[in-house]
Amino acid sequence: MIENKLFNSNMELLLRSMLVLSKYSNLNIDQIAEIDFKATYGFYFGIADENLHGDNEFGLQEYSLRRKKISDAVMNGALRGVISYKEIENQGYLYSLSSKGNRVISKFDSEDLYFTEYRKEIEKIDIPAADESTYFLERIEDKLWVRDFEE
Repeated sequence: MIENKLFNSNMELLLRSMLVLSKYSNLNIDQIAEIDFKATYGFYFGIADENLHGDNEFGLQEYSLRRKKISDAVMNGALRGVISYKEIENQGYLYSLSSKGNRVISKFDSEDLYFTEYRKEIEKIDIPAADESTYFLERIEDKLWVRDFEE
């Protein structure tokens, strides 16, 4: 299936996941999705002066869908051999960038503004705890509720 959209396509999410994995290894899908979300909407989390993806009325609400799409993109990357994985008992799958993925990332244009800004945002983010996803969703919901009442 060919996607005919520019933003958050499977390929874009795969490339962003690969950038996350070029910085951190042995992450689960929730960790990759949280880091990606914080990198693109850093203003909402106090780590950036502005959101890399701009201000969007529905920005915070897109997390659940993006997490699912990142999961699909990472699986696609594993099938392509750019992402490696291992199954850890009681933890599920952990993902890392493969040597092929490292070669792909090394060819990214370091002059590209989006690439540079996304990488800068990733540098500011600590690895979330492997089981933090429920807490992260609660924090997003809190931000949505507070924003609604501030208006």
